[in-house]
Amino acid sequence: MIKRSRIVLVCVLLFAFVAVAAAQKPRILTPKPQLRLASPLVLSKDFQTILKAQKVPADKQSAALAKFRSLPPSLQQDLFGAMDEKAAIQIGTPVELLPRHKYAKLIRVRPGIRLLRFISGFFPDAGSPGSWAYVFGMPWSDACQVVFDGTPLDTHYLGFDFEFFPNSLAFTVPAGATKAADHDVKVIWPGTTNQTAVKQYRIVAPRGYRGYWGWKFANFSDPTIPWAAYRDFFGQSAVEYGDGTHRPAAQAWYNSTYKGVGGGGNCYGMSVSSLRERNDNIGGLHSAWFAANLETYVWPYPWLTQTKETVQEYQGGQLSAEMAAQINHYYNHQSHRQAWERVRDLVLTFSNRPVIGFWFSGGGGHATVPYRTEVVGDAHRIIMYDNNNPYAENETSGADPNVATVGWAANSFSYGTGNKMICMSYQECTQPQHLPTAAVGGGMGMMAAVFEGGAQVTQIQDAQGRRFFNADGSINTNAATRIPDSMKFEPLTGGPLPAGYPGIYLFNQSQGKDLTFNVQGGGEKTLSMFMAGDVLQVNFNGQGEIRCNKILTNTRTLAIPNPSVLRPTSIRCIKVLAVDRSFLLNNFRNLGPASLIMRPTANGNSLNVESQGAVQFDLQTATFAAGQAQQGLFNNIGLATNQIGVLQPANWNALATTQLNLQIRNLQTKQPIRSIKIPPGR
Repeated sequence: MIKRSRIVLVCVLLFAFVAVAAAQKPRILTPKPQLRLASPLVLSKDFQTILKAQKVPADKQSAALAKFRSLPPSLQQDLFGAMDEKAAIQIGTPVELLPRHKYAKLIRVRPGIRLLRFISGFFPDAGSPGSWAYVFGMPWSDACQVVFDGTPLDTHYLGFDFEFFPNSLAFTVPAGATKAADHDVKVIWPGTTNQTAVKQYRIVAPRGYRGYWGWKFANFSDPTIPWAAYRDFFGQSAVEYGDGTHRPAAQAWYNSTYKGVGGGGNCYGMSVSSLRERNDNIGGLHSAWFAANLETYVWPYPWLTQTKETVQEYQGGQLSAEMAAQINHYYNHQSHRQAWERVRDLVLTFSNRPVIGFWFSGGGGHATVPYRTEVVGDAHRIIMYDNNNPYAENETSGADPNVATVGWAANSFSYGTGNKMICMSYQECTQPQHLPTAAVGGGMGMMAAVFEGGAQVTQIQDAQGRRFFNADGSINTNAATRIPDSMKFEPLTGGPLPAGYPGIYLFNQSQGKDLTFNVQGGGEKTLSMFMAGDVLQVNFNGQGEIRCNKILTNTRTLAIPNPSVLRPTSIRCIKVLAVDRSFLLNNFRNLGPASLIMRPTANGNSLNVESQGAVQFDLQTATFAAGQAQQGLFNNIGLATNQIGVLQPANWNALATTQLNLQIRNLQTKQPIRSIKIPPGR
């Protein structure tokens, strides 16, 4: 990730011409909104504290403090908010607008030197109607007056000895100034013919958080997040082999979930990337492009491939093992009151800001960036940047148009049709990321079950009889009877999920659990179960039950209680190792009602197929060895009733030419019956 220094360098040179230059494109201080005013006594005391903290010499403190006290209270507060983060929080300055850059060096003009009169610049770089703004240049004095579009304004001179904004002129932008337009500004010396040349100053609608740290473009939908973004997010070694061949387990997760998670929108990616840029931590696939195209803040970045794919990459981030498990955890264990209190606390931090996720009553989820809270009676409000509503320089809706509400007495949440909210921190959203199949990493022992192809999940039940759905098909919320630490994961997109996006079910703390999935629906369907170290996958044409037992243990199994009604077309077991090892069973024959069970070994060398009835199938094995993908085909493998077939290629490094060692055992006694060597198929 890119780490950048955002130092604003203001240099006033002692010659007739002034050159303002910097080694890199500077980051400009962000302006302050109109604030509730602290008392003059409090402001003076706190200003003096800041002077001492900044090690301003004692002989200069008195002059600076005297000047500060002579200014209007609203100007005092505006200046105060630009000087010290902690102090600004105490007086109520919204932290999201605190300047993150300090003047590194200030060279003051010495009295008596004759200089040309000119305006060198403004702070902020674009003003807003009714707000304070500052003119820099020379040689200002108490005699100067700012003229805005031909109208002289009340002007306050901040002298050479005034810290933080030395030798500047403060003025209030007229409330009626046209927005999204440039205006004529000059400085005059009333009673004389002296004046500066006119300089253009752009006036825009009050920006608020989203005008600085929100994206210029609105939330968008795209059916495909590129593989390159996936590879960059999880790391090349996690998703590819050295020659670029895709790892099977990583490919399965990409195909089923990550690839299409931006099809209904990219709100989570827009929210997280907004905070990443604000924290100087933007990067990803196009980090070099961002380094070469520094902008003052997020909003100026336009819609183009680099910004789009950066947002998409972070959109997929909610499908890392860590993030999916975090969302599931808060979904189950965070009340709306707790979420609001966490938002309230996190908006007062400088870099660990909040992201909220919420879900709509009609389905689908959304993510936004809160930046302020307030309480109005029972209504506990959250003011936020909603990426569905980007800032515009000429807007009239106000700086803070998007507000969600927690009803305190009812412990409820509302934002449009949104009715369920969680709050996550920036640090949680940017923690190290691993695939759900990674053998190491976070995820709280999570297992993800993904249903594709129109599969309708009518019930999920654990070994204790707890159920995911009620009898009427609604999600069971009864703590005594529901499956704990589980959720139907509807991605945070900001819009309806795209047609065909899979059903995703998450189960935290799932180690050792048994889960039974009852699936309905016509046509070809797929259930994929992703867990640390394994992928278990069934393609089927029928309906019925699929079980996953002893999840995340060395004795985990994939069971089909009645193959004749489920009608599996293929079953795949992938063991995630330094190189993935895959067993794909297909072309099933003689499937009856007797149970069929797959039990991969912990080391991935072999697969136990347990059959209570006679069955025949073909086997395709795959891995990566000797610098290339390896694949072996073995045809016409048969098991009789109550037999176990132990399938193990003789040489995993040469699957195309090696034999398959098939050991047949008795299902009840586990005693060997015979061994068969099967040559590779053609």
